[in-house]
Amino acid sequence: MSRFVSYADFPPVVGVESPSGLDFGYWKRRMASRKQRSAPDFWVDFYADRFQKAVSVAELLEWGELVGAVKFMLGAIGLESLRKVYAQEKYLLEHF
Repeated sequence: MSRFVSYADFPPVVGVESPSGLDFGYWKRRMASRKQRSAPDFWVDFYADRFQKAVSVAELLEWGELVGAVKFMLGAIGLESLRKVYAQEKYLLEHF
C-alpha cells in the first residue's frame, strides 16, 4: 500500500529559505482542511531528531531558531517536549 505525501506536508528545514508568511498561510489552510489544530505529529519527531543529530551548539542553535519561527504551528505538548530535548542536547554538546 502506498500513500501520497505532498511536499507541503514536510516541515521547514535549515539550509533553505526561511518560511514566509505565505507559507504559514498555506500550512494553516492545509491543517484546517484536515481539521487539525497544529502541524502533524511527525514535525515534532523530525525536529527532536535534528536536535539530537546536531554536532555543534551552533548547529543546534540554527535548528532551535527555526523551531522558534514555526512554534505556533506546533502543539503545546510537542513544543514543550522539543524544549526539553533542545536543553538536554545543548547541555551534552557544551559539557562533553
